[in-house]
Amino acid sequence: MNDVRVRVASIGVLSAHGAGLPALASGMAAGICPLTAATGIGFPLDPAPLVSRFPQSLFQRGEAGAVQELMQAVDQAFAAWDGQHGALAAEDCALIVGSGGFLYASTAELYGRTVGYLPNDTAFKVRGPHWGAALIAERLELRGPLLTVSSGCSSSANALLIGVEMLQRGEIRHAIVVGAEGLSAVTLGGFDSLMLLDAAGCRPFDRDRTGVQIGEAVAVLVLSAEPGVHAERPRATLRGGANLCDTHHLTAASPDGGVMRNVMYEALDKARITPRDVVAIKAHGTGSIDSDRAEAAALCQLFGAALPPVLAFKRYLGHTLGACGSLETAALIACLQAGIVPAAAGFNTIDPELAIEPLRATRAARAGHYLLNFFGFGGNYTSLVLEWH
Repeated sequence: MNDVRVRVASIGVLSAHGAGLPALASGMAAGICPLTAATGIGFPLDPAPLVSRFPQSLFQRGEAGAVQELMQAVDQAFAAWDGQHGALAAEDCALIVGSGGFLYASTAELYGRTVGYLPNDTAFKVRGPHWGAALIAERLELRGPLLTVSSGCSSSANALLIGVEMLQRGEIRHAIVVGAEGLSAVTLGGFDSLMLLDAAGCRPFDRDRTGVQIGEAVAVLVLSAEPGVHAERPRATLRGGANLCDTHHLTAASPDGGVMRNVMYEALDKARITPRDVVAIKAHGTGSIDSDRAEAAALCQLFGAALPPVLAFKRYLGHTLGACGSLETAALIACLQAGIVPAAAGFNTIDPELAIEPLRATRAARAGHYLLNFFGFGGNYTSLVLEWH
């Protein structure tokens, strides 16, 4: 099954850096970490926490803005597709959407109506996790399999994993994988109640880390098992991955990192490589005390003294929750296309308890295998293997 190479054929992305892969790559290469206050969404605390959010001038308010955000990234990916466009609407092309839920579309609409900048003359509807997939499929007249994955912060990573495995089994020829998450007062309130927001922005694996920095994103990756028209160009293939559940605690990871270590090992095994073949690791690296401790322990167990460079993206992008799988995969590809692997923003001081020092300075990109970790709140863990040619 793993003899099938799954090519990342095109990407569309909307992040705190703006629209498109070039904006994302250039921002990360320059060490830019867009942080703004979470105002205008109904979050009651003053001062509002710092978040990584879209340039607000680009979109309408309320649910209409959420639709614009979602479709802009999808349209980018379709425009960059190098095959026949009819293939993406065929019955052998799956649409797989990963999100913690599209509740943010409803909360944006409700807040706008409450404060009076949106009309209140139509029925209000609460949007569920399948809303985004249904919207995309209807607007683009897609006829293939339609799936929605909602497994917390691993949602779109699991969507990618499902797409890869469907392609490897020959069930489909293409997959459109979407990760989407927007800011909402509900989400911020939940993390604030657990005292998991870092007022200074996240500091992955740093001694002084205190929590996460929430972000929003839409990232779309079109996967194909067919050779590309431009196959001679540098390209990314997804070799496979694994998913496991940590039942240690409802919100906290196993302190010893055992399940995280196991899911990384299984992902490498399914990709038919060993830890020695990994040239860099894109860590989950949220900046929370417990999660970083567990991930550091897992990395040390699996790689030991031969630990390759550890990359941490969430200070650049925010923790985009259900979208982080697709967004951070897209971000890694964008950086590799730009010829770099970026330093870990937000890291300053080594924590002697962790024995992990993420990459301090930006380096030139290398061909080879990259391990990507996405460890969801509640214990749903996914690791993917990406090969850069």
